[in-house]
Amino acid sequence: MKICRQRNSKRHDVKRWKYRGKDIVLDFGVWDHFESLEHYLQFTENWLRECARICRKGAHLVIFFDKLKLSYLIEIGQKYDLIPRQPLFWMKTNPVPQARKVKFMNSLEMMMWFTKETISRKFATFNYELGQHSEVFISPICQGKERYEFGKHPTQKPEKVIAGVMQYLSKEGDIILDPFVGSGTICVVAKKLGRNFIGIDINLEFVEIARKRIAKIVQAEIF
Repeated sequence: MKICRQRNSKRHDVKRWKYRGKDIVLDFGVWDHFESLEHYLQFTENWLRECARICRKGAHLVIFFDKLKLSYLIEIGQKYDLIPRQPLFWMKTNPVPQARKVKFMNSLEMMMWFTKETISRKFATFNYELGQHSEVFISPICQGKERYEFGKHPTQKPEKVIAGVMQYLSKEGDIILDPFVGSGTICVVAKKLGRNFIGIDINLEFVEIARKRIAKIVQAEIF
């Protein structure tokens, strides 16, 4: 799309604006640091290969991933018998404003949905009985008690989004694996929905946040 504006030949006092605020930090953690694209893709293949190895036939994998690198993820997944199903989206009702005013707000985060080896409902759960649902799950960015009660994670996902996906793609008693547990949202939602879970993370600070959140759910069930 090309937008043209008529030039006013009589005006020469055009102001050239320069952003003078604080630097905008897009570095959310050490997990974003890679020497090159090749190193990043090798890391992605390493963990995705292991997830595919331990998953049963018909298991689903739902992965939050960079929209601009999605083709790489699909290519890697297919090497390990992961069938790409469709992108799913988290639509944020309160996206972060663009302070520099040079692009649109980032209101969508993408999840890529894979199924291992088959899409047959005999092996791959899809709870269509819950009703028709679009590929878009709508929720605000985590805030308030959900985000700050036990400690903050910079990329925490809302329980509402995770629950929406999990309800359709799993059954009670299933085991949910989260190899990057962060603040524990997937484990918390799994517990609330009657699923079992395995959570893994190398950051002990985030593991402690996840443990506290899970303990609160367990305590609520006891009392």
